[in-house]
Amino acid sequence: MYEQMIREELARQDHIGISSRWVEAWMRLELGTLDWIDKARFHREVAIATQCICACTDQDNEMLATSLLGVRHI
Repeated sequence: MYEQMIREELARQDHIGISSRWVEAWMRLELGTLDWIDKARFHREVAIATQCICACTDQDNEMLATSLLGVRHI
């Protein structure tokens, strides 16, 4: 559900190529659900998730996404 919103925000922040799935996983790790956050918070959380992704390996990011979101995509 949030994939398109995250993709758009990643593009706005000039982070094309970062997996929206990984961003969502990092956001859910911190926030649980994304239903309650407002637009400004959403923008900030995408930026924070992007920093977390860059600080980890692709394998670690995928393991997190798989554990929180399900099916593996790599």
